Parts: sequence; structure tokens; C-alpha cells
Amino acid sequence: MKNRIFALSLLGLSSSVFADSELPSTSYEMTVAVEEQSLKHDFPSVKFDYLGQTLTTSVDECSYTGTLSEDDDNTILLSATMSCTYESGSSYSEMPDFVLKHEGGEASMSFGDGETDMWTYSVTVKKLDL
Repeated sequence: MKNRIFALSLLGLSSSVFADSELPSTSYEMTVAVEEQSLKHDFPSVKFDYLGQTLTTSVDECSYTGTLSEDDDNTILLSATMSCTYESGSSYSEMPDFVLKHEGGEASMSFGDGETDMWTYSVTVKKLDL
């Protein structure tokens, strides 16, 4: 009888410990646009179900693969690559990292000669209410 009570108390204790240690799940929706010279790629939105997840979205002949992870207590980090396959050849780019608030936000980076941007990379990351 003592063994049974002891086993039941351990089971109850371990259940409460594991329940308290579960991390809250946070979902995010991400939208990406990349413009290079005369081409604009508006990638379909993707939903990250948890931080640390890697997802791929594609449009036309290009694929964008991004990982949304925790950077520190107040920020999240978006790391990504983009690859395209054209008739004339293919390209692969490691995209600049963006650090955003945990609530999400918008970020953009452009390269060019000052008057005309040759390349623009924009993201919107939105925290979803669960």
C-alpha cells in the first residue's frame, strides 16, 4: 500500500513539474518581398508555429527559406536564403539578417547607386494572437 501511495505521489509531482515547464507557444506570420532590377517577387505569407522553425515559400522561379528564432528576451531573429532558377542560370543569396521586436514588425534593406535601388528586401513579421 505504501508503494502504491508513493508511486501515485511521484506521478502527480512529475505531471505538475512538466506542466509548469512548458514554454508558451507563439505563432508569427511573415510576408516577404524582394525587388531586383525590374523583377519583383512577392512571396506568399507563411506561418511560423514556433520560434526556431524553418519554412520555405516560393513564387515563380524563386524560393525563400527563412528561420525565425529567439535572439534574446526582447527580440527575434530572421535568417534566410533565397534561390532562383532562370533560363539563363541560377542564383543563390544569403539574405541579410533582421532583428525584430517580439511583437514583430517591418524591416527593409536596399542597395543601389543612390538614385535607383538595384535591390530591395522587405519583410513584415506579425505576431498572431492564440
